[in-house]
Amino acid sequence: MGIVISIIVVLLAVALYLFLASKNKQKIRNAVETTGEIMGFEEISQPSVKSLVIPGESSENEKFYPIIRFRVQGAQMVRFRAQTGYNKPLPFKEGDTVNIEYEAENPLIARIKD
Repeated sequence: MGIVISIIVVLLAVALYLFLASKNKQKIRNAVETTGEIMGFEEISQPSVKSLVIPGESSENEKFYPIIRFRVQGAQMVRFRAQTGYNKPLPFKEGDTVNIEYEAENPLIARIKD
């Protein structure tokens, strides 16, 4: 019976994580496309789902979030941290040029374009 409860708790934790992750993505209206430059990365360590369920487990999941700068119409320079974090090996390196899109009315709402 304890195994079944543990499995249910894990499934609920994963479902909650996926739900919250999808809710935290900002929507971009009136998107403007441009290119940006990777300036560096912000490393954020988060506890893994395994460590939340198994007592004494201290596994962390490190994600690297690109810091990107780009120029908006009117020559203003904007810098933002991508909403998506990546595991190593990273798909980008410092100095890479990436395609991005940003909201015309608020350039701080931006993302790397897939």
